[in-house]
Amino acid sequence: MSVRPLGMFVVTYYFVWSGQIDHSMVGAVIFLSGIAIECIISVWRCHRIVKKEIKRREPAVEKRDIYAFYPPLVLYLSFQTVIIPVIYAFLGNIKDAQTGMASFTMALSITNLVLSFFMYTYQIILQFFKENRRAVFHCVIVFSLVPSLLLAFLCYSSAGIWFMANVMGTSISLAESSLTVLQFFILKTFFFPWVNFLAAFSCCKKTQKV
Repeated sequence: MSVRPLGMFVVTYYFVWSGQIDHSMVGAVIFLSGIAIECIISVWRCHRIVKKEIKRREPAVEKRDIYAFYPPLVLYLSFQTVIIPVIYAFLGNIKDAQTGMASFTMALSITNLVLSFFMYTYQIILQFFKENRRAVFHCVIVFSLVPSLLLAFLCYSSAGIWFMANVMGTSISLAESSLTVLQFFILKTFFFPWVNFLAAFSCCKKTQKV
């Protein structure tokens, strides 16, 4: 077991043991404790690596080289982290908030499940783009079309209701609303591999700032 889940388990157990599970803020504290643990361990391990590698003769990296890479990364990760809570905040203001949040969560889970089989576009491009660009480009096309077509099949055929009701165990009303939300996630599955392609391509060309 890694340290972060173990630390989150200890914090969770403390809240349960002390009987303080009475507010949604507890979940945020548990999550932030895991992030803090991961941050501390990352800094500690990086210092160890630097001490081992500092004796090797390598080209010096200046601060401006790091800053050219770091701000775009922070911007992307910040947007990726904040967008989901913002969406939930908007969902909380709709007329039927419970159904809205449940359908969004269900659609997001299905989308992430489908994308989990096509998550390695970035690594494929970094490893094989220089050797065979055409094959990599064809691979990205497949990674873009297959999950999008799969979600479209679920959204626009009777198989979608059957899948939601029998496999996911939802009610008919929640299945219908989840499939409606899932239609918008088709765009995500289509563009996700291409975003990874552009990110990896810029990394290969040493233009990470883009």
